[in-house]
Amino acid sequence: MALQQMSDYFAKALMDFYVGKNNTTLTVPATLYVAMYTTTPGVANSGGVELTIGTAGYLRLAITNSTSFFSAATGTGTRTKAAAGGSYPLAWFTAGATLGPIVATGLLDASSAGNLWLLNEIPAGSQQTISNGNNITFNATDFTWTIT
Repeated sequence: MALQQMSDYFAKALMDFYVGKNNTTLTVPATLYVAMYTTTPGVANSGGVELTIGTAGYLRLAITNSTSFFSAATGTGTRTKAAAGGSYPLAWFTAGATLGPIVATGLLDASSAGNLWLLNEIPAGSQQTISNGNNITFNATDFTWTIT
């Protein structure tokens, strides 16, 4: 199981939006992007190594941020947000070289650079190396995050 974490950027944005900075506007991105990392950037989004965009076919996976794709959050104590719609699985890319191992994935607000919102660190033993020619898909039905 991946360790799910809210980034520093997202946590600060939420706190500023709701407490103490009434003039702060939290802009909800129309599209979210999933990135893969060979070195985790941590919640500060610093020092991580993302697969190189445009190399070996890799691009961040674009997901339309809408109520038709994401259901309402559920739960008490532990809150869960899950994918609700869209195509399953989502085609991502075909690897043109061996990549990895993948140690983390991130949810960002831009197709390159941008702000990290959520981070999933993948524990040793579950990390995967992508082989040349692999068709990479993202199983949208497994896309969930939890805040406790």
